[in-house]
Amino acid sequence: MKRLTFTLLLIILCLCACSRNYQQEESRTTDEKHGGVMRIVTGIIPQVLGYPPDMGPQDTTLAFPALEPLMAYAANQDLIPFLCDKVDIDPEKATIAFHLKKGIKFHDGSELNAETVKWNYQISIDAKKLQYYEMVKSIDALDEYTLRVLMTEYNNQIIHSLGYFFVISKESVDANGHEWARVNCVGTGPFKFVEFKRDAHVKWARFDDYWRKDEGLPYLDGIEVRFIPDPVTTSSIMETQQADMWLGPGSQYQRKLVDLGLKRQAGDAGLSMWLMPNYKRADGKWNNKKLREALEYAIDRDALTKAFGYGFSLPMSLIASTGDWGYDQNLKRGYDPEKARQLVKEAGYNTPVKVKILTDANGQTIASGIKGFLDDAGFDCELDVADAGRYFGSIYSTGWDDLAFASSGTDANFLVTITRWFSPEATMLPNFVKPPELIRMWSEAIKKVSIAEQEAATKEMVKYIHDEALICPLYRLPSSGVMQAWVHSEYLKQGMSQWDMSREWMDCQSQTCQ
Repeated sequence: MKRLTFTLLLIILCLCACSRNYQQEESRTTDEKHGGVMRIVTGIIPQVLGYPPDMGPQDTTLAFPALEPLMAYAANQDLIPFLCDKVDIDPEKATIAFHLKKGIKFHDGSELNAETVKWNYQISIDAKKLQYYEMVKSIDALDEYTLRVLMTEYNNQIIHSLGYFFVISKESVDANGHEWARVNCVGTGPFKFVEFKRDAHVKWARFDDYWRKDEGLPYLDGIEVRFIPDPVTTSSIMETQQADMWLGPGSQYQRKLVDLGLKRQAGDAGLSMWLMPNYKRADGKWNNKKLREALEYAIDRDALTKAFGYGFSLPMSLIASTGDWGYDQNLKRGYDPEKARQLVKEAGYNTPVKVKILTDANGQTIASGIKGFLDDAGFDCELDVADAGRYFGSIYSTGWDDLAFASSGTDANFLVTITRWFSPEATMLPNFVKPPELIRMWSEAIKKVSIAEQEAATKEMVKYIHDEALICPLYRLPSSGVMQAWVHSEYLKQGMSQWDMSREWMDCQSQTCQ
């Protein structure tokens, strides 16, 4: 009885302490949150840092200090107005009207208005980098702050393309040119561009004329991001407190740093890791379905995640994971190396099939584990370990040679995910060729009105991708970052597509906060 009473007392004391800490943090004044330069490290090296039509997802992530969208995803993944006061959607007339906030300035002092947004849409349309650009019939500035987009027809996905849309200063591009804009980011965000040294760093400074300055935002004086592809080096930097946050560390480094007392922050968003064949390769070996099926039977996903997931990853049998639209626990190809070897023979190969897997330094260890399974099941596997620039350029732009070990993101729902990553409108993963049947399914799905109809159509597409073995799913890894104890961050609280960096702050009363 005494032991129980003592335990209850400890629990109460802990709860009280947690409550006090929470109250102290929430009661911190805006002035007390101000100050400091946040030092971030990442293995991602942006190729383009200021011209959205040329930017990939990894580029955009590193431009979040400066770039903001017309509409943003809230924590529950609802799409809500951000640079707009409101958005009017008329499905019958196939129009979307954006009512912009007044008084928002770009970092060069020019004002956000309807004509500027119209120009932003047009440069993306001209580059064929705006999803549904062919469906845009006209873009009209109805007045200084109202923009109306007229479409040839309406579907349930187009608002995700037209709404979640980043804007830059037209005046800066007009004055300096396209090539200058690719590496000089001029947006409306809380931090303005200072310096970009490729393969080294990018620096941002507080934008004193930020449109949310009445809220006391942003809190920080600046942000410095260092590009360090080697995770061992980055881990040491975090251990010795030479950086405040690490974006996207591998699971093994997360485990190590968390065990040392650093904070790990993850969101509902995650990365679905997979192997994807190059369907455009001239020899066409991956057009053989049996060979694609052999990939899935060859890999023990449970063992892979147990060995390399460090408690953070979840095996996947489908491209849709547990909780996603389309997930079906009855659809799977389990680990069966003997069946994999038999399928390789049925595909017409009497000797091991030579394959090359593109990966980067962060994925090299896991890719080595995948290689071991493939080598044991009728393949002769080679790893192509690329630097960050070549790797992300291949995945998102130029394509890869044979197999890619890479990922797709998680969006508001899995119909949006398919649209952004695997549909005819997707602008990434250039080596993923969409079969006519998948195109038909998707074309019908985006016209569905009710949520139930959309979900059912998504399930049909997920099953088709599984049945045809178009992608070899491996595991789901929740997006996460590791940070020092003094960091208070919004990272991943709005999913992967938005990061409100204006609200980042550090407890600089700490002895160790720089």
